[in-house]
Amino acid sequence: MAIVGFVLFLMFGVHRALISSGILPPVSQTDAPQIVRDILRYGFFAAIIVLASGFALAAWNTYIDLRKSTSLTGSLHLVDAKVVEPSQVYARWPGWDENTKAFPKLDVSFRNDGIAIASITRAVITIKHVWIDRSPWLPSYRDISWNYDAILPITGEGCRIVVPLSQDIKSNESDRFTITLGNDAPGTYDWFLFDIETAFFYNEDDSSLSTKEMIYLTPGQHIPVAENENLDRQISSLVYNLGVLAAVEKTGAALSEEAAKWADDKRSAVDRTVDQLVDPKSDLDTHIQIASILGRMGWYAKAALPVLEQVRDDKATDPKLMSAIGAAISSIQSETEPAVDLRVIRDDGHEGCSVAPGWDDKVPVVIANQRNEALAKEALAK
Repeated sequence: MAIVGFVLFLMFGVHRALISSGILPPVSQTDAPQIVRDILRYGFFAAIIVLASGFALAAWNTYIDLRKSTSLTGSLHLVDAKVVEPSQVYARWPGWDENTKAFPKLDVSFRNDGIAIASITRAVITIKHVWIDRSPWLPSYRDISWNYDAILPITGEGCRIVVPLSQDIKSNESDRFTITLGNDAPGTYDWFLFDIETAFFYNEDDSSLSTKEMIYLTPGQHIPVAENENLDRQISSLVYNLGVLAAVEKTGAALSEEAAKWADDKRSAVDRTVDQLVDPKSDLDTHIQIASILGRMGWYAKAALPVLEQVRDDKATDPKLMSAIGAAISSIQSETEPAVDLRVIRDDGHEGCSVAPGWDDKVPVVIANQRNEALAKEALAK
């Protein structure tokens, strides 16, 4: 339309110029039909209107095309993403007080670098792994119930959790929000480590941003614990958790603050046990028991070998302790890394991750909040 307008503008402009210079007579003095005289008289103004309309239409089409580009739509930048747990969540003594009665939160910050509003519609949390930090403690009998925004199944390894969102971020502005990461663990005295990666979808074209892979520590629906003097349970729990630590370290994922404390505590378990072995204040029976514990740790206690060998070779070492240490050394040296099944299996047989009819047939999907099921189903259909 702009080209047509330009041609008409040029034609009628030349005609008016010729009339102004006297080369052509005024339209009113010609013998042309009335319709021709009207076209010649008003055509210039019509050409201006057509030309302006053409430019306006071209500008509008250009604007529509550019809106489809990232420069003119809401274009999000992920500023920060981390899992925040209540302070002092993890400790070797499983105390349970008001400061720890909360699930972790996924804390994310975005900035909109586009010129339009960016509307975040949903988050999809992919559960890559779930591990139990097995507790050696025994339960008491008072239960506590909880209700949270996003419930991640403890048997949901490989699941995607859809969390419907409605978050608008204006142009050149930032925003921060959290997603509470609950879980469906029944009353338990164990803790859980979740390895997750979260994708956020925004705008009508489903643009997306993803966080890095993160591992965090979280309680189940805790019940109070009582002291446990069952040594076998304590040792088996420790060995199991050392296996979890090895699996966690292999992922290369970023650890949350509390998960890092948990990992440091597990790494130092062997050192703490060795310290008890060489503690002069402990009696012979305790030393023998500690040597036995190190032997049961097997491959995980390989860092203790230098100290064990040193104590064994000390002429002052009691023969009974020397024998126990020799057995521990043999056990440690004879083992390779155990192939431990670390999958979470619920006693009640509950399946936390199932495929909803008509949704994704390949990857199981769980709705984080059943009240938003319709919204989540609509989001998944895109």
